[in-house]
Amino acid sequence: MTSIAFDTLKFARTLRDRAKMSPEQAEGLSDALLEAIQCDIPTKADLKDVEASIDALRSNGEALRASTKSDIEGVKASIEALRASMKADIEGLKASTKADIEGIKSSIKVDLEGIKASIDALRAAAKSDVEASRASSREAELRLEARMEASKTETIKWVVGLIGFQILAVIGSVIALARILKP
Repeated sequence: MTSIAFDTLKFARTLRDRAKMSPEQAEGLSDALLEAIQCDIPTKADLKDVEASIDALRSNGEALRASTKSDIEGVKASIEALRASMKADIEGLKASTKADIEGIKSSIKVDLEGIKASIDALRAAAKSDVEASRASSREAELRLEARMEASKTETIKWVVGLIGFQILAVIGSVIALARILKP
């Protein structure tokens, strides 16, 4: 890479004299311009080196592409072999599962017949238990109604008694208040 020669002192003087800038401004601007110019500028030799590197990368890419392509073909062949093996395994599992399902179906039918008989027996027993429970519930209901009637009467007596007692207490309070307030 090469650099361009740049006279910062001459540039700063020109800015001071012709553009009427302060010395600080002129020096600052010339330094900033120098930094911008000092960037590396590529030469033809540098560009040829970059082109050679790109060509090398291309040839490596082509070799890598060919290698990857052969690897992909190998993987495809492995996948096809695995697919055929799995297909045979699946067919075997289908046949085995079908036989197992038929065996389970017949076993379930036998079990269902036994369960139906048990349910019928339980239904008859439950029916007699329900009838007995209904009779017992009705008897308990009648006893509860009798107790409620007795409790209702007792509650009415207590309420009437409390009301009467409160009336007497209020009348007594009024009489006592009247005696206190009379001169």
